[in-house]
Amino acid sequence: MAKVMRNLLSISNINLTILAGEDGLDRPVETIDYWNPKSSFTDKHAILLLQTSDNNQQPIDLTKEIVQLNMLECAGLVIQSNERISQDTLERADSIDFPIISLPDAVSMHAIKQYLISELWGSKLAFTGDTIAFQTRLMSFLRKETCIKLIIDDLAALMNSPIYLYNPFGNSSFSAQFSSSGLLPAVYEIEKTFHDVQANNARANQSFIRKQLDWNNQPVTLELCLIHTTQPLPYMLAVVDSNEQEFQISSFIRSILHQLLVEKEAVEQHERLSKNNFFTAVVDGSIRTREEIVSRGDIYGLLDDRKYACIVCQVDADKKQSPHIIESNLNHLAYYFYDLFGNALHAHHIEHFIFRKNAYFVTVLQFPLKFNPKLKETILQLINQFQRKVEQELQLSISFGISNFINDIAHLSITFREAVDALLAGLSLNQKQYVGFYKPKELKELLKMIPSDSFLDFYEETLRSLAFPKSKEETDLVNTLHVYLDQNCEITETSKLLGVHRNTVKYRIAKCEEILQYNIQEPDYSLRLRTALLMKHLFTDKPRNH
Repeated sequence: MAKVMRNLLSISNINLTILAGEDGLDRPVETIDYWNPKSSFTDKHAILLLQTSDNNQQPIDLTKEIVQLNMLECAGLVIQSNERISQDTLERADSIDFPIISLPDAVSMHAIKQYLISELWGSKLAFTGDTIAFQTRLMSFLRKETCIKLIIDDLAALMNSPIYLYNPFGNSSFSAQFSSSGLLPAVYEIEKTFHDVQANNARANQSFIRKQLDWNNQPVTLELCLIHTTQPLPYMLAVVDSNEQEFQISSFIRSILHQLLVEKEAVEQHERLSKNNFFTAVVDGSIRTREEIVSRGDIYGLLDDRKYACIVCQVDADKKQSPHIIESNLNHLAYYFYDLFGNALHAHHIEHFIFRKNAYFVTVLQFPLKFNPKLKETILQLINQFQRKVEQELQLSISFGISNFINDIAHLSITFREAVDALLAGLSLNQKQYVGFYKPKELKELLKMIPSDSFLDFYEETLRSLAFPKSKEETDLVNTLHVYLDQNCEITETSKLLGVHRNTVKYRIAKCEEILQYNIQEPDYSLRLRTALLMKHLFTDKPRNH
């Protein structure tokens, strides 16, 4: 374990250079990871790989960072030769025996990481009894796509140590040994420790934590350690200590799981991008044919001949927040939405597809044609629970819009527009943490969406000189016409409502037909008149100038 860094220099055919800290090459090594100088977090006994995208030609001054890394007992730093390190940094590293190794440009940092992992694992496997077979098994984890649960079971069996991996977004996994050994009651302690660490903003100083538990009437030590990945919150790994290897087993497993989780998240991110592109095109209406939607959607599990609905979520506006904070909030919410909200839907066997469209988080729901209507209540409960969780843990207020159900996969774009309309209906009233269902617009509201010029042309052509009454007589004619149509052309009912004689109603209707020059009882003309009279309140009493 102590010669990992020194062995790196012995690789043949690669011109590695020790820039500083040669006397520290035998420092103990527990893990290997990429390092960002702007991050305050790193692991104890870690070999750090510096891979920056800084195009500045000025040398990088890491003097302060090197001192901090040395205090954390890091094993050393590997850099590409094109990363120019300041002379002050190298002199400081030499003075404290902190190794800095330069890697040729032609050699990828990823290749060196794989070599170092192999060296590290090989040095730690002496206690397994079958190093070659075990190392082959471990390397296979990185080459195959499998679920974390199966990997944890394999690791637990190979290491003969019960393992529990806590995911703060759900889908926590534990080995069969963890369950069969009666340790499940310890899950509460693990999760409580995790939340305590988060609440105290503890990072580097609490990478490893020890808990003493009573296990089958025997004292046992539970080793807990954080695994930081691309997610905003880390995982927590729990390993039952053998009391002989101290932190070697847990840090070893942690190294394996860290790489597996990071690579798994990279694959998921790629898959999400592909899914985003497809579903965004669907709800935008860019994919117009049913055949193409069904063909391409089959890859993601989107099926034809189902019921569908759409949920749209948006962070409630806060004018005090800067654009940078808003974008950061959206990125954090994304993990909660994909994992936490997605897992909640999955737990209730609700088929769903989550994607992000600009500032919206969109969920397309898919149901059998016959399904339990109570699922609507369940979905509403899940939304309310998710709102509270996000407010509590992210201090974010979020609102939702929910569409009606449709039976046609080709109309998914309609469900998206309905969900957005439902969301905007609440936001227009400055409501926060709003959940709204789409309500079909009444005809008056739909008319407002028509361009005003087209609108006015239709109105004037239909009512002609009655469009803008110029006398009391014309006003009476319009009012009589309106009531007459509302009463389904019943003269008696119209006369009662207007308080005039039946003959007066007959006269006025005949006069209207004379002015309009068509029979107002014919279905097409009747519908046209009803529509035009609904528009009347939208105009002033003055016609436009022609």
